[in-house]
Amino acid sequence: MIGIQIISIIFALVFLFFTYSNFRRKDFGVAELIAWSFVWFSFIFVALFPQFFSPYVQYFGFARLMDFVIVIGFFVIFSVLLHNYIVVRRLKRRLETLIRTQALKSLENE
Repeated sequence: MIGIQIISIIFALVFLFFTYSNFRRKDFGVAELIAWSFVWFSFIFVALFPQFFSPYVQYFGFARLMDFVIVIGFFVIFSVLLHNYIVVRRLKRRLETLIRTQALKSLENE
């Protein structure tokens, strides 16, 4: 096992622990626990069995598995980024509406 595999497995195990800790503190629900656990176990699987992905790597025209993993990582990162952007925009609108409502109520009370 080469160094990058060991580092990858340790990284995934640490974040698996953080995921479980957030679930225990009720910061994550069951769906989030399952989704993030799937991500970290997949990460471990890729690190342990890179030869399993060789046909897919070659099929998509990548030179190495690392290139393939980086591209998949970018897809995941941009998907999460878009989701976060949408959630923040939605929260911003709700907060603006709440503040306007509270300001109008305080004006009526004066």
